[in-house]
Amino acid sequence: MYVVPAVAVTLLVLIFIIIRLERDSARYLRLGDQAVQGGQRAEALFYWKMSMMMYVPFSPTSRAAAERLRAAAEASLKEGDPDGAARAFGYLRSGLLGIRHIRQPMPELLADAERRLAMLRPTVPYDAADRRIRAGGTAIAGTILLCAGFIAWPISFFRMLRGWRECGRVFSLPRVIPMTLSLLMIAAGALLA
Repeated sequence: MYVVPAVAVTLLVLIFIIIRLERDSARYLRLGDQAVQGGQRAEALFYWKMSMMMYVPFSPTSRAAAERLRAAAEASLKEGDPDGAARAFGYLRSGLLGIRHIRQPMPELLADAERRLAMLRPTVPYDAADRRIRAGGTAIAGTILLCAGFIAWPISFFRMLRGWRECGRVFSLPRVIPMTLSLLMIAAGALLA
């Protein structure tokens, strides 16, 4: 009975989040282009990385920002500036690893950036036990818990409201347990991600 309103509220919030991310991504892309026109290459790299970090699947602005970072790195190499190229490829790599979720967006750009960085930077020994730290990105279990928690929370919230209408109180044990579990799933997913 309350599943449809919960799904509708969740979809509405998701649509607002997507619109905000896409708008901010386009704004950072534009700021990066303006920085290049003003001769501020370092600021442009930062803005393009920020544009890429506002990732929405199938977003043209995130891909355009990644392509601009790659083009800036190539231009630095042609100008004989390996440090500038390493910085641009580093921004590209860190941006792509930052938007990894269940799958890696734009894997061909990531592979190219890692290959170029390996040529431009010397290798550093690494002796940490946790391989996930070295790889970067988020744990899949954390992503799954976050998604499940954000889906379950509105459903349990509307169940609690139904309890108020039926029993005259919101906090009855059968209705509080799902709400608590959904909030714990969100917290655990945030800690694991």
